[in-house]
Amino acid sequence: MNDFSKFLKSVDLSGMSVEQILAMIPVLKVLPLPKKIKEQLLDVERQAKNLIATKQQAYNVDAQLLDRGWFVHKNLDIETIQQANTMCSTGNLLAAEEVFCDFFLDKIDEDINRLGIHARNVGWRKYLDPRSKKTLRQEQEKDADYSGNMYAQNINRAYENTRKGCYAEATLLMLPIIDGMTSKFLITSGTDRETIFSNNSREKLTPEAEQAIKTVAPNFWEALDIIAETRSRYSAEEITIPYRNGIMHGTDVNFNNKFVVCKCWALLLTVDEVMKAISDAEYQRTVAKKSPAESKKETQRLVEDSETFVPRDKLAITGDGNFETQQFEKNTPEYALQKFFTGWKNKNYRDVAMIASVITQSKSMPDDQRRDLHSVIQEMKEQLDDYDLISCTFKPDIWESLAQTKISCEVTFLNRFYESPEQKTGVFEFILNCQETDFFDTVSRYDENAVWQLHLNSLSFLYS
Repeated sequence: MNDFSKFLKSVDLSGMSVEQILAMIPVLKVLPLPKKIKEQLLDVERQAKNLIATKQQAYNVDAQLLDRGWFVHKNLDIETIQQANTMCSTGNLLAAEEVFCDFFLDKIDEDINRLGIHARNVGWRKYLDPRSKKTLRQEQEKDADYSGNMYAQNINRAYENTRKGCYAEATLLMLPIIDGMTSKFLITSGTDRETIFSNNSREKLTPEAEQAIKTVAPNFWEALDIIAETRSRYSAEEITIPYRNGIMHGTDVNFNNKFVVCKCWALLLTVDEVMKAISDAEYQRTVAKKSPAESKKETQRLVEDSETFVPRDKLAITGDGNFETQQFEKNTPEYALQKFFTGWKNKNYRDVAMIASVITQSKSMPDDQRRDLHSVIQEMKEQLDDYDLISCTFKPDIWESLAQTKISCEVTFLNRFYESPEQKTGVFEFILNCQETDFFDTVSRYDENAVWQLHLNSLSFLYS
């Protein structure tokens, strides 16, 4: 551990905002600290000021483009925010919109792929259809194309149409998805079919949704009011705002442009972030809590192990790296990943489930919140059954930290999701986290209760 790290350990900065840390730095500067630490403090100060400046630029852009129907998505990169802010500062709002469109058309593949994964996730499917009391097995026996799968298919179709420049088709796919997702933000009776666009929807928000919207998108309602504007007269004039009512009811018919479709993506991704915030809040209320002493002990273990941990430069592989011929040591990330590939190729979804998800069966959690093995097996089957693993070779490239490892593999698989099967090959990065069984806490790889779990975002290449 270097001098600066030791110094930061002695100064409790946990829970402090960037602004609070920045305000504290002048006080730290006057302390009799070594020259090296003071230089590093200056670097921290410079980074904090840049971050605050970028946040202010984002607020400025948000305010300037609000009445044009933009939801300033939190994953916009710094360069995009700075470029858009420059355009807004000169009053060239159309150029700022062009910058946003370039971002959404060129740089959000990962976000869109993640949406497809979420739509297949058990938690998302449960949230999309909370009125149903059927078990997952009953639902599948009745209809293979359950709601979560259809959402994923339509998101993928919207993505493909966007890439092909078929913006109107993508918009017509996304608006119903947004309707369906946001209807679950509301407290309704079993027969209501209201969405966030309905009259008085703000008064019917669930407490969790209301708090999530405030946290994720403070200007959510202002931008939504623009999109929800009722335009009752038929118009063939080209629009650049995705007027939901006009498009869905056929009174606005000229919307085949990148501005409309990119604003739909911005809204869809914002709604997805709100849903994630709601799920996180629900999890925090139901997950089994550890005692402060246990948490403190684990944190101390992480700090101690990080001082002695030496990451590997290369992954030790034999021959051509074929996953079926490797002899990896047990309880290593590469062993877990090899077991995942073996289960995938053999359609053994029990082995896949044991690697791809933490199985939580804590008795302190409600039955419908537990990640029991059976439900996770079904989830993995839904995600992978349309994709056949043909071959996989491990690459020597590896990145490691105390609780995470990234391994590169060349994978060839057959995509049978659509009518015409397609074989794909690529080198993809697989992320494995070291977590404790029955909890979602990250722990040291040396912890006796640690298990290696595959991060599900690693499977996003299947849907690209």
